[in-house]
Amino acid sequence: MTVDGAMRFVEVTLPGTRDQLSAGVGQPTRDRRDEVGHVVCRVKLHDGLTRPLRRALARDGCLGPVLKTGERAALRDWLTGVDLSPPHYQAKRSPRFELLVNRNSEPNLILALNAR
Repeated sequence: MTVDGAMRFVEVTLPGTRDQLSAGVGQPTRDRRDEVGHVVCRVKLHDGLTRPLRRALARDGCLGPVLKTGERAALRDWLTGVDLSPPHYQAKRSPRFELLVNRNSEPNLILALNAR
């Protein structure tokens, strides 16, 4: 676990792969410490961006726990269907959050979920 200001990060190797996942959560402001304002996922891929990995990031991965059931399904379907070939930058908005997707190079995929 590493700390960078209001952000907390953990880095793990995904089971059965050599892919590395960095997940971070951040508080919206110093006086609202009991809320999550930002969730960041960075995946360093060695085996490519597979369909199961896309689904897992929205369902069980670092984004899943902060999403409601309907939001998880919508985000999973969107991530599964969108072309994320690098370079790619796209935003998806909902009433509760904005998701920024950045595929800046072949091995990296960054998902940043910001509360609205």
